[in-house]
Amino acid sequence: MLSKQKISCNYLNTNEANTIAVSDTNNNLIFKKIAGLVVATNNTNDNIKLIYDVIIIDNNHNDCKKVLEIILYKN
Repeated sequence: MLSKQKISCNYLNTNEANTIAVSDTNNNLIFKKIAGLVVATNNTNDNIKLIYDVIIIDNNHNDCKKVLEIILYKN
């Protein structure tokens, strides 16, 4: 059975390495194995923060938007 991530990637004609995952819980560690970039919110467990690529304050103050802008406009 295909994961939701894989189905979405197939639909968008891309692979999982080209995706960004945003998580605020420890049970989303699977994203680190799947997504090309993993973003955690600041309320995530401190040990988990160590393995995420980017830490943002939260998802209520346009932080996700800021991360996307940095990625999209850096080229």
